Amino acid sequence: MSIWATFLHFDDGDAPITYVASHLFPSPLLRDGSVDLALIPGFISPDRPDYEDEDDPPPHPFVRLSVNAETVVLDRGQVLQMRRALGEWLARTVTAALPETER
Repeated sequence: MSIWATFLHFDDGDAPITYVASHLFPSPLLRDGSVDLALIPGFISPDRPDYEDEDDPPPHPFVRLSVNAETVVLDRGQVLQMRRALGEWLARTVTAALPETER
């Protein structure tokens, strides 16, 4: 049994845009693959993985990032760097032309 709990998943109807090559712009018509984010719930213990705590402790400081068949585990510092970078990117790309749900 996996210790990981998926909390974000993109595939099928919301599949990511397929990367073709570094000299080509992305095409929203080319969608394939999947992206997953997963965490280890706080009630999972390395000493006893089936332990469940009533107090709902915070998750362990790791995030599993899977893109198609490739998977890496990021620690809290790496997730913080990614959040900052994505936040800056989002702030720079917001335009009035985007629907409010995409801002």
